[in-house]
Amino acid sequence: SKIKKALKTKERNLFKFILGTFKEEAVKDDEERIRKLYHRYGFADVKIKGEVKRYKKELEVVFNIEEGKRYLTGTVTFSGSLLFPEVVLEKKSALTTDSPYSEEAVLKGQSNLISFYRERGYLKCRAEPVPIYNSKTDRVDVTYYVSPNGIVEVEEIKITGNTRTKDKVIRREIKVLPGEQFNGAKLKRSIENLRDLNYFDEVNVQPEEGSAPDKANISFDVKEKDHTGNLLVGAGYSTVDDFVGFLSIEQTNFDWHNPPSFTGGGQNAKLYGEFGSSKH
Repeated sequence: SKIKKALKTKERNLFKFILGTFKEEAVKDDEERIRKLYHRYGFADVKIKGEVKRYKKELEVVFNIEEGKRYLTGTVTFSGSLLFPEVVLEKKSALTTDSPYSEEAVLKGQSNLISFYRERGYLKCRAEPVPIYNSKTDRVDVTYYVSPNGIVEVEEIKITGNTRTKDKVIRREIKVLPGEQFNGAKLKRSIENLRDLNYFDEVNVQPEEGSAPDKANISFDVKEKDHTGNLLVGAGYSTVDDFVGFLSIEQTNFDWHNPPSFTGGGQNAKLYGEFGSSKH
């Protein structure tokens, strides 16, 4: 069932466990997992209580569930300076009438709306959802209050956290440029480009206030990986040679002009060699 699949605690011998391998805190974790699952399907008032029954050599976990009332989504409306037709915003929010009501779906709709506006230059857009239970229709009506707050121009791109990789290597992957209208799709592509380099463990982006209300700086903070190179060594025997071996050294963030580490230039360098002894 969907409930069992959501559990961290896995079934053994008809949901019984050998003593010593069971962690009681897992029951609390599973209560929360079940609660989230029910919320996703509209059961906002669900109550879950995990119970551990102990035997001589075994134990059994029972989850007592009171589902409560199931709530459905009623009307989905939009208020404020929308700038775009409501039918477009409703499609972008992906929240539909008569679908199971859940806070997760409402927040997902909020995120979708903000992304939609940001892709069109409205970096400071706000979309606040207000759900209200309608006793006449027995549904939860949701209104998103939208404030686009004007198109924003990118003033400056800031880069921090790079101790080895040169700024120019990072900047060439950033598609959001100073002087241009902010574009959320370009920002997303920039983040993906930096992650695809495989030079960084983390890539974090933070918009900052610019010199005017309609301007903003974009700060890219990276955390570099400890190693961006690979060393492979192999050896064996063949019918032609008594002994064969190979050595492969690769650096994906190579910089010839940066001794002794020779890293940070964003270049790809690879050295490969074979060695062995031939049969006579």
